[in-house]
Amino acid sequence: MQQVNPRILVVDDDESVVAMIKLLLEQELSAEVTVAYTCAAAREAMKSVDFDLVTLDYQMPDESGLELLKEITSSEEHPPVIMVTGYGDEQTAVESFKEGASGYVVKDRRLTTLLVEESERAIQFRRAIEALKRSEAQLKLITENMGDSVTQSDRTGQFIYHKPSREVPLGYTSEEMTGRTSTELMHPDDRKRIAEQFRQAVRNREQLVRLEYRYKRKDGEYIWVESNTRLLYDDEGRHAGAIFGSRDVTERKRVEELIRAQRDIALALSEESEPDRVYELALENILELTGLDAGSVHILDRPTGELDIAYHTGLSEKFVGAVTHNERTDLLAKMVTAGEPVFHDYQEVVSDRSAALENEGIRSFAVVPLRFEGEVVGSLNVASHNLEAFTPAMRDTVESIANLVGQAVGRSRLLGALRESEERYRMLYEEMGEPTYTYDLELNLIGINRRACELIGYEREELMGRNVLALGILHPDDMEAAGRDIQMLFTGEEEVVHDEYRFILKDGSQKLGDVTGAALRSEVGKIIGVTNVVIDITEKKAAQDALKRSEEQHRQAEERYRALFDQSPIGVLIFNDDLVVTECNDRFIEMFETARERMMGRELADIGEHAIIPFLREALEGRVAHYEGPFHDEPTGMSLWISAEISPLRDAQGVVVGGIGAVEDITERKKAEDELLRANEELRGYAQTVSHDLKGPIAAMQVAAETFINAARAGSSSEELAEVLDVIRHNSDRASKRIEDLLRLAEAGQAPVAVEDVDAGAVVKDVLADMSVMITETCAKVFIDDDLGRLRANWTQVYQVFSNLISNALAHNDSDRPTVEVRYLGEDDAGAHRYQVCDNGPGIPPSEIKDIFKPFYKGGNTEGTGIGLSIAERIVRAYDGELTVYNDGGACFEFTLHDAL
Repeated sequence: MQQVNPRILVVDDDESVVAMIKLLLEQELSAEVTVAYTCAAAREAMKSVDFDLVTLDYQMPDESGLELLKEITSSEEHPPVIMVTGYGDEQTAVESFKEGASGYVVKDRRLTTLLVEESERAIQFRRAIEALKRSEAQLKLITENMGDSVTQSDRTGQFIYHKPSREVPLGYTSEEMTGRTSTELMHPDDRKRIAEQFRQAVRNREQLVRLEYRYKRKDGEYIWVESNTRLLYDDEGRHAGAIFGSRDVTERKRVEELIRAQRDIALALSEESEPDRVYELALENILELTGLDAGSVHILDRPTGELDIAYHTGLSEKFVGAVTHNERTDLLAKMVTAGEPVFHDYQEVVSDRSAALENEGIRSFAVVPLRFEGEVVGSLNVASHNLEAFTPAMRDTVESIANLVGQAVGRSRLLGALRESEERYRMLYEEMGEPTYTYDLELNLIGINRRACELIGYEREELMGRNVLALGILHPDDMEAAGRDIQMLFTGEEEVVHDEYRFILKDGSQKLGDVTGAALRSEVGKIIGVTNVVIDITEKKAAQDALKRSEEQHRQAEERYRALFDQSPIGVLIFNDDLVVTECNDRFIEMFETARERMMGRELADIGEHAIIPFLREALEGRVAHYEGPFHDEPTGMSLWISAEISPLRDAQGVVVGGIGAVEDITERKKAEDELLRANEELRGYAQTVSHDLKGPIAAMQVAAETFINAARAGSSSEELAEVLDVIRHNSDRASKRIEDLLRLAEAGQAPVAVEDVDAGAVVKDVLADMSVMITETCAKVFIDDDLGRLRANWTQVYQVFSNLISNALAHNDSDRPTVEVRYLGEDDAGAHRYQVCDNGPGIPPSEIKDIFKPFYKGGNTEGTGIGLSIAERIVRAYDGELTVYNDGGACFEFTLHDAL
């Protein structure tokens, strides 16, 4: 999609500031800028234009800028807002971010840099979000290829998706992160702040929020993470989760803060005639960057070896009194004159000191000798009342800044040495832990430290004074990027730039460096050069490339596995060692007619069907198990018969970490088997009944025939012979009736034919008309609903169901005032028509209910054929329905009929 120029609304009542901001945004961002000098004018402008960004002054003439900020961010799809104010206090910033501001810039000398940076970041982030919303497939493509890690949580804060990133080295796999909560690995000191910031964003229905916090890696270390977070809401506006785009900013913050601290201290060195300000600034920065809470600067008298305190912070008066002066034989003086940094547990070195030292409560401390021109001139001492030990980054910070403090002490001793002393600058470089080089506005090298020379293999004399781009130490393909970075620093467009360059060493080999460049300014603020700090990332990059290749191979293998997994005709279920579902394929989802989101993360122990649990646990014990039986899922109400082959799932070391089940739905097969068993059972019943009911009439006819023959031979009278013939006729009628019953019973279970639109009420009226004599004889009252519904069915089969049930209710009702009720209960959840036929008779004995639908079953009543209810039950089953009976003030029959196809 073609990128259009961003549309920006500048809201400010200061015409000169507006003109400057408008020109800046048009030049740097090619923006289309609209100006509003009041909040009212801003509202009018926003009615007709969908702006990509709004810059808003905190103090406006007609109302507070915060009020307009609230109004803008209250809309669901609002542009990002950057507060631009001359009131640069912390409270103003907190209020702005609380109300949804995307950035906060103070009107000072950094305005031109920070405003462009914040504007560009906000616009890019908004456009990225809009792109993500347009296409879920594009979101996946971005998450798979971007350097940031991407994590999605549900509304409870539990991670449901995590894409690790090489740039955010947490050390956890996707599986290890999935299921954790968003605050589980967060630093305890950050949780409350982030939780409140997150809750506030949800309450305000914000779409985007930027979070910065410390996160615990798998090895136990914490890193700083910046997360651009997209809040998700469902169709009803309820919080549904979040997507976190996170990056590791630990090293960036450390380098930037270290460079900033060094720059500030270097400026202080050149601007201040007294060293106290340098000491104060140095300790201030060290404590801020490291989390330490106390420190001091001591000055060494070289001839006597005595050490005296010059500045301190964070220490009690008693402690300061005890360490103000140190003889050359005192422990602190000895450590300083030894010339090596000491990082130690404080209690191990104060056992022979005074109570004031022992009671200070210091847990760890460092003594870093201060050097000037190679000579120890004092010490920088820092300590913590809380931390047990110093990390490597803390040591680097303390030692780097200590070199600057040493310059301040040396300058004090030299009584006003030149502020821009080249020798002092050289000493600063020599003591820095990372390769560092500096060039002037002519691009000529004016400083390069020992580590930089070691990196590229040249001597300092071979490089000093030469053009940095003409030395041949930068790869030709990186020259354009280097020139662009230099231009941004020289013009003041950026104060700090980050980039990667390939350095060509003297021996022809190459090194890849992560370069941070910062502009150097004179005491009047004029740019006079650039300092670059280089981190050798050659091995890291090689490892990343190898990892990327491995990940690509893994991705291709995973795609093949995923295709096989997703397209399998058999349901596949994967669970972990806690019996929690971690994956299932489409066929499994189809079997249970549910959504994947509802199945993922489910605990199989809670599914409601406990018979399968022992078989799942067999797989966790390393054995293959086979289960065939019911599977009932309580949340969905789905019940199936399944056949499952369950195998253990092992990790690379062969340890069982879960199980995988191949699941087939055998419900229809089970129904067929049950139907076959029922049919066989009925067949046995038919055989017994038919054998009994036909043998009687046939035997009677055989005896009567023999009697007739003998009587005829004996010359019996015609009356006697006629009596024998009546016996034969009666029993032949009985046999014929039984055969007709069998035919009716056989036809009752056939699939519906000649299907039509049947009015159930009209059918029941025909049944009652045909039974009018029986109703009159029994003095019965029959009540039917006005509307019994319409269904697609065979008219005769519907007639047979109602006829058999109503005749059964009339025949077995011995009440003084017999009644029969025919009710329509509407449609059930499956769309079947529900009916009820009840009488007020004696009901059915509980012992007979289970046999009442068997063919030819008569119970305690000897009248009738015993097939009426069996015919009704067979017809109902032919319509995929169910006929049930229970007693409730008489016998009640309920049945369902589905529309025939």
